[in-house]
Amino acid sequence: MEKKVEVVVDTDFFSSFFKIKRLNLIFRAFNVNEIVITRAVLHELEESIFCDELLKLLEKGKIVVKEAKLMESSSDFGEGELESISVAEKVNSVLLMDDRVAGKFAKSRGIVVVDIPEFLLDCKNKKLITSNEISQIIKDLKEKDYYEFSKEIKKRLLQ
Repeated sequence: MEKKVEVVVDTDFFSSFFKIKRLNLIFRAFNVNEIVITRAVLHELEESIFCDELLKLLEKGKIVVKEAKLMESSSDFGEGELESISVAEKVNSVLLMDDRVAGKFAKSRGIVVVDIPEFLLDCKNKKLITSNEISQIIKDLKEKDYYEFSKEIKKRLLQ
């Protein structure tokens, strides 16, 4: 029996998809019933405006908080990033993280890291979202999360 992939989500990625009400896309894209965050990520998200909704997902078991053994400290990364990398490194995990430097570091440790553009392209290729939906997601991310895509990436996503 094939082991299911665990999906670990860092603060920024989680927050972006929560703000645009597309968190369910993560569950669908990886065919999972739960996604993993770390204590540090939870702590960072507790400061968000959607904390009450997050707590409901925790109660339902849709979001699972895993303890992380902190790896070497680095001034380049926050605690949430370090813990997310640590948890993702332990098991067969995909790490959803949009920070390029932290993502490069995680990849150097053998972790599969997916950023927002890669995730949306994968969703499009799996036919989970249409080009119209991608266009709306791009607009929503800009309006609600101040997230900008380069012209090249927008073009690739909308082809």
